[in-house]
Amino acid sequence: MQTILNGLIFILIADAWLYWTHRISHKFFPKQHALHHKYKFKTVFHSVDHIFNWGIFPFGWLVGFTTTEMLPVIVWGIMFTFISHREKKNYKAKPGIIMRTVDHESHHDSYNKNYGVLFTLWDRTMGTYI
Repeated sequence: MQTILNGLIFILIADAWLYWTHRISHKFFPKQHALHHKYKFKTVFHSVDHIFNWGIFPFGWLVGFTTTEMLPVIVWGIMFTFISHREKKNYKAKPGIIMRTVDHESHHDSYNKNYGVLFTLWDRTMGTYI
């Protein structure tokens, strides 16, 4: 039971980490991140973001999370990264707390909105959700 609880806590921590590192990459590394945005077919690989994003796992280990507790974020993050960068938009999905393909596509269209990766909570709280 403790592993499940810790896994849920790590998901919330990772969501904050991913939101803020994505937003920071736009502010402090705009040229590097812009490469990701300029392609007609969105790419999932752009080095600056991934260096920051994957930093959540060494952080997790340092503060005591196990690989098993972090595994849902690893799987969800990889799946969302590929799904959210496909060209087909999923407009049928209803807005909610989980980021959708259309939410991320809106980020590519506006550049300074919808920074979230897992949930829409930080975007809604910080006024960056559209």
